[in-house]
Amino acid sequence: EKAIKEWGRPKSEITHLVFCSISGIDMPGADYRLATLLGLPLSVNRLMLYSQACHMGAAMLRIAKDLAENN
Repeated sequence: EKAIKEWGRPKSEITHLVFCSISGIDMPGADYRLATLLGLPLSVNRLMLYSQACHMGAAMLRIAKDLAENN
């Protein structure tokens, strides 16, 4: 919520949610739960990767940056 508030734009403008975890595979996934907790629209495209080890954090930051710059 704090980051969205600092961003200063409505939640309806969020198009993607990028989420990764090295543990805890469950369904519905943590990405769905986070989107629900934040009150994001159902139209948000979610990318969730589980069990990809620590290197996935850097890869997900690159993916998030690419999505932010090109959408």
